[in-house]
Amino acid sequence: MQSDAEVRSQVRQALERFNELVATKNMQVLKEFAPGDEVLLVGSEAGEVASGRHALEAFFRRVFAREAAFAWQWDRIEVSHAGNQAWFFADGWVILSTAKKQRRAPYRISRVLERHGGRWLWRQYHGSEPVTGK
Repeated sequence: MQSDAEVRSQVRQALERFNELVATKNMQVLKEFAPGDEVLLVGSEAGEVASGRHALEAFFRRVFAREAAFAWQWDRIEVSHAGNQAWFFADGWVILSTAKKQRRAPYRISRVLERHGGRWLWRQYHGSEPVTGK
C-alpha cells in the first residue's frame, strides 16, 4: 500500500506530464487517459466536451492546430485517493502563448484518475476559467 504522500507525488507528476505534453502540442497526451472509451474531457470553452477516445483525439487535434499553445501554472493542488482511484482540484493560471504575445487567465480543474500498471491516468477532466464578479 502506498502512502498518501507517495500517491500525491505521483498524481502531481501525472499533472506535470500532461502539462508538458499539452504545452508542446504532443498527441502522446492521449496515452495519459485511461484505456477504454469511458473517458471524458470538459474544457473551459463552449462546446468543449469530448466523450470517448475518438472525440478526445479530435479535440486535441483541433486545439493543437490553433496558433496559441497553452500550459498551466498551479498555485494550489489538493489530491485525495482511495485504492486505485484518485481525484484532485487545482487552482492557478492558464498561459496562452503565441509568437507575439502571452496572456494569463485564472483557471481551475478537477480530475479523476485511475491507476493502471503503476501509472495514474485520467478518466475525467473538467476545466474552467472562473469569472470575477462585478
